[in-house]
Amino acid sequence: MPCNSTCPRTCAQLRGEQECIEPECETGCFCANGTFEDDGDCVEECPCILDVLEYTTGQLVGNLNDGTPVYDGDTIEPGVEVRISECETCTCVHGVTSCADTGTPVDGGWTEWTQWTACTAPCDQMGTSERTRTCTNPTPACGGNPCTGDDTDTKNCWGDPCGQECEYTQWSEWSDCPVTCDAGTVQRTRECVEVITATPCDTCPGYPNNDTETEACNREPCEEECVDGKVYTTECTCPNTCAEFGGTSTCTVPDPCPPGCQCPPGTYEQNGTCVPPDECRCEITALMISDSNLSPDQFQNLTQAGNGNYIMDALDVIIGNCSVCICYQGRLNCTTDESCYVPPGWSSWTPWTPCSKTCIEVNGTDSVRERVRTCDNPPPQNPDEDCEGSNYEQTTCNVPICNIEGNWSPWSPWSNCSAICGAGSMIRTRTCSDPPPQIPELGCVGPALETQVCMAPAECEECPDGTVYHGCLPCPRTCLDIQEGVICTDGGCIPGCSCPEGLVFNEAGECVEMAECPCIFVNPFESDELQQHVAGTVLNVDCNNCTCVNGRFECTNDICDQDCSWNAWESWVECSQSCGVGMTTRTRTYTQPTTSSGLASCAAMTENNDIQICNTHACSVVGEWSPWGPWSDCSSTCGVEGYAYRNRSCDNPPPKNDGPTCPGDSVEVKICSSLPCVLSYWSAWSEWSGCSASCGEGTQTRTRACENVAPCQGCDTCPGVSTEEQSCNVQTCPGGLVCFLVSHMA
Repeated sequence: MPCNSTCPRTCAQLRGEQECIEPECETGCFCANGTFEDDGDCVEECPCILDVLEYTTGQLVGNLNDGTPVYDGDTIEPGVEVRISECETCTCVHGVTSCADTGTPVDGGWTEWTQWTACTAPCDQMGTSERTRTCTNPTPACGGNPCTGDDTDTKNCWGDPCGQECEYTQWSEWSDCPVTCDAGTVQRTRECVEVITATPCDTCPGYPNNDTETEACNREPCEEECVDGKVYTTECTCPNTCAEFGGTSTCTVPDPCPPGCQCPPGTYEQNGTCVPPDECRCEITALMISDSNLSPDQFQNLTQAGNGNYIMDALDVIIGNCSVCICYQGRLNCTTDESCYVPPGWSSWTPWTPCSKTCIEVNGTDSVRERVRTCDNPPPQNPDEDCEGSNYEQTTCNVPICNIEGNWSPWSPWSNCSAICGAGSMIRTRTCSDPPPQIPELGCVGPALETQVCMAPAECEECPDGTVYHGCLPCPRTCLDIQEGVICTDGGCIPGCSCPEGLVFNEAGECVEMAECPCIFVNPFESDELQQHVAGTVLNVDCNNCTCVNGRFECTNDICDQDCSWNAWESWVECSQSCGVGMTTRTRTYTQPTTSSGLASCAAMTENNDIQICNTHACSVVGEWSPWGPWSDCSSTCGVEGYAYRNRSCDNPPPKNDGPTCPGDSVEVKICSSLPCVLSYWSAWSEWSGCSASCGEGTQTRTRACENVAPCQGCDTCPGVSTEEQSCNVQTCPGGLVCFLVSHMA
């Protein structure tokens, strides 16, 4: 491709992980314009590295739409959504994670006021009492508006008289009922007074919320009849409502019983209308959900009442992994198959985090890496369950010791002046041992020995033989001044006797050529002592030769191959296959010994990988369902609703080798209808018989028979009577006679 200088060119540069520098011109093979390099491939949309501000790497952040957990630092493909909370969703858009509020705003609502607190005032003084409410009905969520108004209400109050004792007065008479029918309310009151003076006070139990009572009055309907299927009655019975019938509400029979409109016997009130028990809905409490062995999530689609309970329609069925529950006559009836219990299990481990350190200091803390897993495969079925084991693992990384730079020790004191008269030399030394370097490349920079011209207390009368007078003594002046690691400090222009130009003093004070000067050698990895060698000496250091020339060692610079030591093996990596034979590997590093010429080459250290087979067990087989079998006969033949069942088996194929069993239920239940039980019934009425008198009022009858559909022992007989009678020929007989019909015998 021709010269390409467009930034960014890779997904890492697009995400800001790498700096992209515009070259003057760079030719070669690049991804086409509009695409970006990602792990060797050219892509139009870059994946994202999930990085949510309030989370740390490896911490659980949220879930994908299919429920897969997502952790901070995971790679997210373009367009994939991560649900952070009910109110926030993050989406990967061209390498950048974009988070936005997606939940429906919920405005906050106030709870009811609490009761007034006790007065804060001491006796016979003014104080305050307060009541509170909270913005939790509901709590604002997803950007919804907070509650308006105050959460605290305060009023003035007067403290009790000092030393007083308070009690309630007797109840007053009931007030007159404000209505004559259709139910009104009457009330009676009492006061909290001081026992002796009868003056008002407020320390009676429950005051001020216990000084008034109300009850219904004149419940009988006005001219109009009861509505919504209710009937007028003077008898009070329990239960009256579906909630009372289902056991989620208590019913108390009032005494005396006020007459009024109630649902007729055999029916119960539900949302203002009367329904038979089969139509009563169920109110599902948290305790019922816990006892049902169903997941709370299976109730989320139901309507929720103001008290937090769920409302389930009559005859609705919820089927779980091990339970079947039906709402029947206001009660939640559940059956549980104990044999299908599945214990909670762990998810797969997350990838190892990067090592916390790339090298460690001597006596420092270890470099570690971590991984986590969650107990959701499957999740616990009960609140008191949990997976066995830990959700967290940590292992130590095999990293080298951090390189340590050498540092000079303090200078020693200056030595005594070497001369008795005239000019001499004095020295001071230091060592690279505070601390010593780990490798030669990190050794101390600068001289290890320093010399300086000094003057003896007395002047020499004349220069010794072989020496000459100098107006300013030269530097270097001695063999020591020219040796390795030594610096000759010019202390200013000092006159005195010294060797002729080109010669220097040796240790004996003789003037010699520099080629005759000895050399000093210091190996900081063996000793800090100065070792002196005569001119021409050849030393062998590791694999290099060092020759003493002109007061300094000149050495070859070959890299020496020495024995290297292996470090411990790292942990085995995850097997390449979960079953049916896979491969796993582990690696190790080696320690390079330090030589005077640098690190050893460790040329033979090649066996740094180890491979072995793993997971040789047979692969598991996931169970699949057989087709559903036929429905069973209805459990009820007549009279009431019944149930019908059908089954299927997890054998198509069955799970093998610890493979997961079939998801879902092996039993399905439904409600089945039936006709009323009609075992006995009346035949049609016969014709009326002839009148027993022709005048003066006679009688005539008709009959019917109670017949059975099938033989039935213990069945109720037909309701009602089998014979009816009525008057006939009621006209007065002539002459006051009473006439009868008489049959004549032939």
